[in-house]
Amino acid sequence: MAAKLEQPIQPNFNRMIRLVKQKWDVDYLRNDLIKLETHIIHTLDFDLHYNSPLIFLERYLRLYELDRVKQDPMAYIIDKVARVFCRCILRSKAHLSLKPSQIAAAALSLAANVSKSPLVERLGTKQLNAAKLDQLIFDDVVCTEFNSVRQSVAVASVPKLMNCPLRMWSSKILDHARLDLDFDIKPSYLMLLKEADRVIFAGQLAQDRSYQPSTARESSLQSAVRLSV
Repeated sequence: MAAKLEQPIQPNFNRMIRLVKQKWDVDYLRNDLIKLETHIIHTLDFDLHYNSPLIFLERYLRLYELDRVKQDPMAYIIDKVARVFCRCILRSKAHLSLKPSQIAAAALSLAANVSKSPLVERLGTKQLNAAKLDQLIFDDVVCTEFNSVRQSVAVASVPKLMNCPLRMWSSKILDHARLDLDFDIKPSYLMLLKEADRVIFAGQLAQDRSYQPSTARESSLQSAVRLSV
């Protein structure tokens, strides 16, 4: 049923019957599959659609001018790494308490930070050290594009924030993304951080405090975001 909804080439009943027989040595008839589908559809009350985090991820990437993946190598890497993190958390039960927009924001945040580390090579890509990526994380101004107009958005000149992994979310970007830093991004980021560290990085993220804001940094971040443009 998922393949029928999501795949460009829909599987037919005969193919599914053959595959089930080959893999599990179970015999099914066409009518059996139709009855199972009918039962599932009624159980779900015909609610079969799911809003993927990728829709929101693509929107957030556009806010940071990181959506030109074919022309911009850095954008390609950030996009690739963020998608890996989306899949990572979607494979765990942790995502059940999160909205797709939260997952996308967390994935982009972690991707922007991990991409500057040698750890990103675990994901089959190279480490980044680009000026635009520095702007997203370390500089006092990020360059974004709103309504096709390039703008410089002030974040805040707070020294304690220099290594904060959520520093890229200024109040103006949060407003355009319809997100709240404390209730949307921070909880989902910490959840993804834990899951990615367990599944992909074998505990190496936990050894680097820059990936997880300290209590002092979090307090400063809240103040800085309220003061940002």
